[in-house]
Amino acid sequence: LSGLVSILHSIALRCEGQRHYRVEGSTDLSSPTLNAPETDLQRKREQKRRLILAARTFNSEPSKAMPALQSLGLVSTPPTPESMAEFLRHTPGLDLRIVGEYLAKRHEFNGQVRKAFLELFPFAGLGIVDGLRALLSTFRLPGESQLIERLMESFAEAYFAKQPPVLEGGEAGAGQESHKTARWVPREKNAEEAGEPSRVKMLSSDTIFILSYSIIMLNTDLHSAKVAKKMTAAEFIRNNRGIDNGKDMPGFFLTDIYEAIRDEEIRLHGDAPVEGGGGDQNPEVDDFFWEGILRRSESIDEFSTTERLLSETPPGASERDMLQVITDCDPLPMFSLCY
Repeated sequence: LSGLVSILHSIALRCEGQRHYRVEGSTDLSSPTLNAPETDLQRKREQKRRLILAARTFNSEPSKAMPALQSLGLVSTPPTPESMAEFLRHTPGLDLRIVGEYLAKRHEFNGQVRKAFLELFPFAGLGIVDGLRALLSTFRLPGESQLIERLMESFAEAYFAKQPPVLEGGEAGAGQESHKTARWVPREKNAEEAGEPSRVKMLSSDTIFILSYSIIMLNTDLHSAKVAKKMTAAEFIRNNRGIDNGKDMPGFFLTDIYEAIRDEEIRLHGDAPVEGGGGDQNPEVDDFFWEGILRRSESIDEFSTTERLLSETPPGASERDMLQVITDCDPLPMFSLCY
């Protein structure tokens, strides 16, 4: 209650000072120039409302959500893989479990969306572990092995294609498909100061595919409380012999990967509660939970009321909308719990 009274007091003070407010080049408080910021605030509110409604619709039944997403202007008409991928990548409040299942389906359109989705990631110059971290922060891996295989295969092709090709004889594998052209893959650590190679040659995206699976299994092995005997670096290297078209990857490259996973787990589960989702309503409140909160805060920041908006609007121009946002949250039930 004290917080609400404080907000109302601040609004009253701003409105009381309206007679002292002047905009350079204008003294008419009813001019279109002064009313423009209010329209901007309303536009942001409407955009945020559409995003919340779209997230709830997709989370409840993704297979039937397309008409609603189109009517809300978040997916193009007719729908394209690119517009759907943008929706899945940037819309706050989506159930990450449902996003993963949607991307992994074998339907033709889902496959096209999956490919377009992976094109949105800046994999160039990233180590494979960092690439996996970036990808797996945007959805949860499904439980079925076939679904995981589709996702990892698409990741392998997209990640590999973003790395620089190996130039041999002035040409980069002329006549070969991009996922079969040898490329330079960066190490997880910067080893240039130690005089070691900063990248390794990899022959095809199949190597990334196999290594991605191996990394996920290593991640589970090292960080699951159910695994008593943890895998060693030597065992990890031995498990990945001959994965590069029958050739071994350099030991230092695999050791870097092992140490990166050992020192920082790739979190495959957990996020902030979703809008309209049916997931766990009492999630474990740990560091990863708060990371999810921060990611969502960053994703909706574009639609937030900013300090610039308050400083550039005349007193009274946006307070009504701000108060409406507070009342829309229905604070009265919360008061009944406190008093």
